[in-house]
Amino acid sequence: MNIDSIIDNKNNENNDDSNVLKRNKPTKKEYYKQERDLLICELNKIIGIDTDNYKIFLYEIENNKNIDKYLSDNIDKIRKYYKTGKWGYFANNDVSKDNYIGLLRALYLDSDYEILSKQKTNTFNSVRKQYTEWNFRKL
Repeated sequence: MNIDSIIDNKNNENNDDSNVLKRNKPTKKEYYKQERDLLICELNKIIGIDTDNYKIFLYEIENNKNIDKYLSDNIDKIRKYYKTGKWGYFANNDVSKDNYIGLLRALYLDSDYEILSKQKTNTFNSVRKQYTEWNFRKL
């Protein structure tokens, strides 16, 4: 036996799909597709995102009490519809504004959205400074 025949045998073993077990149970992403889409659609309405307006400043999200209330009211649904084991919000017991931002970001990223952040100068409450702007894009 030479080295080439050993490599060919290894490649043939790796390409053999008969040994690979298929998952019979659908993932949460497949099983709860409609519920997840509805949850994201409701969040889009609260935040004010649509096809024409897909940009929002992080300052506006942080100061929007409706987002915090909606997320806190739907924590059980989020745990049911999404695989949340590695999300920082559920890893920490501290519930603060930063955690809601992390939860919101994780929801959108897991729902096939891309979030781009940019620093832009804007005026809120007659204070002009640089703020973070989030641009949402559905993949």
